[in-house]
Amino acid sequence: MAQSNIIEMVKSLCKLYKGGDKNPYDPDSVKPSEWANEYLKFQIWDAEYSVVRGFEWWYDTWKRTRPKELANKAEKAEEVYKLAIFDKLQKIKRDDIDFQAMYFAL
Repeated sequence: MAQSNIIEMVKSLCKLYKGGDKNPYDPDSVKPSEWANEYLKFQIWDAEYSVVRGFEWWYDTWKRTRPKELANKAEKAEEVYKLAIFDKLQKIKRDDIDFQAMYFAL
């Protein structure tokens, strides 16, 4: 299995990260009423950047939790992506439904 194929699938799952090394979202530069949404976008971009740039680490972490023969390439890509995103969401607000709802609304 070519991991590069899975990396490309992970990139296609990214909602906000489209390449580059500079996060375009800056919660400190928006109106207070838009801060929470911009902060969430900032964090999601960061998580997506992390999973694309640090794919090997996230993939190895995922492999320890699920045997590779149980998933096809698309499932692997989606699950590795979810692992990184949900890890970031848990670090933002563990039980804050508003932040989770905003993510799923993106």
